[in-house]
Amino acid sequence: MNRMIEDLAEQEEIRRNLLTRKPANINVIDEMAKTNSWNYNLDKTIEELFELGEVLMKSKLKKGGPKEPSTQSIIEEIGDVEIRIKVLRKLFGEQLVDQRVDEKLSKFRGFLEQGKYIGTI
Repeated sequence: MNRMIEDLAEQEEIRRNLLTRKPANINVIDEMAKTNSWNYNLDKTIEELFELGEVLMKSKLKKGGPKEPSTQSIIEEIGDVEIRIKVLRKLFGEQLVDQRVDEKLSKFRGFLEQGKYIGTI
């Protein structure tokens, strides 16, 4: 799964094969990870992260004003980022990412148990 498909002819063959399969059999995240190029997947993730950052910053800076983003726009950007993160998990190794998450949560759990950083972890 870690192999990215850079060859355009191979990508097109995959797309044609996808069209002949029933939608229920398609794992969209898997297909995004293996069909799109490595750079495309990284670029789209970066783009979505910036869009989320922008809408969150505007929600703070424009609070109460006419340009304050809606809750729905924040939810949409979070969803877009989550999709792209799922693709990156496939590319970089889901088990490795899960291991890092477990390590970090264990660290935070220790902070809570020791009474450190109360209110700001």
